[in-house]
Amino acid sequence: MTSSRNFSAVVPIRLELVQPLLAALSGDAGTRLSTRVEQEVAALLAELGVAGKPAVELALGQTTRPVRVYVHGRAVPYPMRLLQSAQPDLAPDLGLRSRSTYLVRSPAAWTSLVEERLNAASPAEWAVSFVSWLALNVIRLAPSCLVGDMQAAALLGDRKEGADSGRALAREVLAGLLDLGAGLHSKAAIRSSIAVGMTVGASPTQVTEQAFRRLRSYEVSLLAHPDYLGRLLGSAVTETIASDELPPGHALRQQFEYVAEAVKEDLGLPPPRLRLVPDRSLSPGWLAVQLHDQRGWSVRGPRPDNLIVPESARRISQRGLETRAMQDPYTGEEWAEVPAASGAILDAAGIPYLDAAAYTAIVAHLALRRRVGTLIGPAEVEFLLAELAVDHPDLVELATRLCSITELTAVLRDLVREGIPIRDSRTILEQLVLREAGSVIDPDDDHPSDDASRTIWRLTRRIRRGLQASISWQQAGPYRRLLALRTDGEFQRRAIAMLRSTEPSEQEREQLLDELFEAVQQASRAGARPVVITSDSGRWAVRHLIEAELPEISVLAESEIGNEIDVVLLPWTEARMTVELLVVRDRVARFLTDMAGPSLLQDGPGTFQLSGGFVTVTVEANPWDDEKIVVTVSARPGVQVAATSAIFKWIATGFPERGVQVLLERHDNALKPVCSMVLLGDFLDPEELEFALATVTSVADQVQVEVERQNQVRNRARTSDGARARSGASVLGRAK
Repeated sequence: MTSSRNFSAVVPIRLELVQPLLAALSGDAGTRLSTRVEQEVAALLAELGVAGKPAVELALGQTTRPVRVYVHGRAVPYPMRLLQSAQPDLAPDLGLRSRSTYLVRSPAAWTSLVEERLNAASPAEWAVSFVSWLALNVIRLAPSCLVGDMQAAALLGDRKEGADSGRALAREVLAGLLDLGAGLHSKAAIRSSIAVGMTVGASPTQVTEQAFRRLRSYEVSLLAHPDYLGRLLGSAVTETIASDELPPGHALRQQFEYVAEAVKEDLGLPPPRLRLVPDRSLSPGWLAVQLHDQRGWSVRGPRPDNLIVPESARRISQRGLETRAMQDPYTGEEWAEVPAASGAILDAAGIPYLDAAAYTAIVAHLALRRRVGTLIGPAEVEFLLAELAVDHPDLVELATRLCSITELTAVLRDLVREGIPIRDSRTILEQLVLREAGSVIDPDDDHPSDDASRTIWRLTRRIRRGLQASISWQQAGPYRRLLALRTDGEFQRRAIAMLRSTEPSEQEREQLLDELFEAVQQASRAGARPVVITSDSGRWAVRHLIEAELPEISVLAESEIGNEIDVVLLPWTEARMTVELLVVRDRVARFLTDMAGPSLLQDGPGTFQLSGGFVTVTVEANPWDDEKIVVTVSARPGVQVAATSAIFKWIATGFPERGVQVLLERHDNALKPVCSMVLLGDFLDPEELEFALATVTSVADQVQVEVERQNQVRNRARTSDGARARSGASVLGRAK
């Protein structure tokens, strides 16, 4: 039953904050925050074409996250890495600086950093800025959260209370369009698509795809403040510029051409149009990437006259360069920013670097990769099928009889969202239509509850299983090694239950995520970027659980990992040194594989051997003093040392500048030399290991040559003494 009473399309927003943040925002600060968020979300609603007026409420949250955003009564998940862009002045992580260029922080760790910042100057002002920026960009990343029953009613012109099937369909279509990056300004086109869909009995997904075909722009825009964009381009910018309108040879044009080529290689599709857009709503020095009608979160760019080095600031500062640490906002990797004058020093050292234009293009590429699925619509799928049909018409006919264009579109989106290229559409379709006689291909253990999602899940799962070789190679690379966290049966059972539930528990979801965050954080502090391994039946549910907050972590089913891949399982908790040891051993294996190739031999866990000079070099990674992991590079020349003062002196003083220790070990009444160098595993990089291998090999060769020389001298002396003794004895005999 409905009422004729009109109502306004309100967008209710509830910000749940941890206690220290809520305390800092008491009184006037809280009022200023609410007003600011309402104004910024109102501008976002106008930008997207969504009806409604935001109403913000602050509350104490029962969450480990510093801020949890609820819109229309539902929690909006977001990647924790977003907090780094929200406030780059949060304290650096000492573990990150000492061990790796990559770190995933758990929600609890982020909360600790926020609490620490609130103890510094101007906590209320900082809190208003931090929470307002975060809330706005959380909503930007999931704009479908803005759509409720009243937004659907506003689209249909039905402003009476109550709900019906038409309004429910409109709500799903509007939400789907927003998540695909399309704006909702073309109300007539959307209403037309909904009306046609209702007439023919189309599903909400089919209606959404048809409307998306009409609305999306197939454009990627890099937005920046006009002053900052002008400094990047080298001239003033007052209006939008397409990248192909830049002068030939311009650095930004070349970099955007690389981005377009990467999209073409991954998707097999025409590259999107790339544009540079001056936008005064962004602060100078900040960038944002817009796909179709929606822009992602803003990130801090480099100074236009600086260079960016893809190494940690600690490593670069060791070369005596002035440096500033910066984090890639999408991957979390730490890079170093140095003055342009450092280019000559970096060139001499053979260290690659990027100028500001190249880094800006990389930011655009990474942002695009996070949302690359939205480049794929029914038109692109039809394009791929038409190309394939030229040589394989029967395959295309069979595939399109088994699956609709809408289903194929959803499947291909799922694949590229997880980083699987779809250019080889022939192999994908072959796996799609494959039937194994007499076997059950798709058990229903972890399927979603609704029929449409279940179909997509089954099709995607079948394709991924058939792409095992390429998925394994993509994750393990030429090293054929994976550092992994394996979820247990109970974790997967709870994730599957959440996937099937129509009203999943937010508390249960956070508990599961917090468990995984702690394990990933522990691994990343040691320098690892682990994958998550599940059973075949649990992969979809676990991926669905973590994709919003840990999008950079891959989730693989056991059947997707080839038998040739060496999987190193990391413990989840209470084993810091074990994790660090496994990670360092993996790092050593990868470095040595690059250096030695097939000649590398592994002799037990963490022990590797390779030939060098006259000797065999052994590399071992082991704990030391319960606090550190050390890597020992050693070689044993195949000689025995005579106990003479000359050789002792030579060994003790021959190599003072190289950092190589030469010891003599007793074996069966014989002295044998051991040459070794010890490195800290936490700080190890390829150059250090390569230097150690070369140095130890050189010293071992010299020791072997010198010992052999002195042994020959000693043997000749002994021979000469023996000859003189025999000659003397002969003379005495004749005298008698």
